[in-house]
Amino acid sequence: MLEKLSKNIAIKIKEADPDGPVSIEVMEYALGIKMNFYATILLTVIIGVVTGYIWQNLLALTGVAVSRRFSGGYHFNSLTVCTIVTAIAASIIPTITLKGESFWVIAVMTFLIFLIYAPNSFVADHSTNGKEKHKLICLVVVLIAAIIKSDILLLSCLLQAVTVLPWKGGARKWRKV
Repeated sequence: MLEKLSKNIAIKIKEADPDGPVSIEVMEYALGIKMNFYATILLTVIIGVVTGYIWQNLLALTGVAVSRRFSGGYHFNSLTVCTIVTAIAASIIPTITLKGESFWVIAVMTFLIFLIYAPNSFVADHSTNGKEKHKLICLVVVLIAAIIKSDILLLSCLLQAVTVLPWKGGARKWRKV
């Protein structure tokens, strides 16, 4: 759905400015990424309003987004699927409470996954520059979650950490559906 909408908008833009320097494909890609971003926020907020967890959902979404920015990881084949899955995950995370030692087990496990596998290759950065900095940022986010004992932030990091594991297929470029 988002792919089709971004393509239609890109075609309309190109029709309005046929001599413009940007191709339909480039506009389609850029529009799709922006629409994915805003649609994910909107859907997360809507679910939050319905469930009464709006701020918690947004915290979960922020935790996923920040750790994803620096860790890379698996991409769905569809931006629409990405939007729906991310918004639902960000809306489920606040309903989970970690009891006892489970918090620390998840914190250590998430930290180790990022330590070993992050950053996984991702479209936003093809270079090798800054990979250690990206890893460090991921690790700091997990440490902050542990220090402030935030179940929401820690589970958001765990969700993202799972996407950098090699058995998930690694990073894939967004493909048109």
